[in-house]
Amino acid sequence: MFPTWSRENANDLRIVIGSMYASVMFVGIINCATVQPVVAIERTVFYRERAAGMYSALSYAMAQVRNELEQLLVSK
Repeated sequence: MFPTWSRENANDLRIVIGSMYASVMFVGIINCATVQPVVAIERTVFYRERAAGMYSALSYAMAQVRNELEQLLVSK
């Protein structure tokens, strides 16, 4: 039912490792593509509020981390 991989055949190992690499790269690229629009909007908001002198870059970054952690904990 499942394919058997022999240890002697190095080409089979290369194929398996290559397919694992391709699948991980695909998932990473898709994740990056879905995050880019969100980051672009947040960057615009950050520049506008930073220019107005509302807060520092460190406080903005800490707030982003806190929000992301909260969403991560709630979603699990």
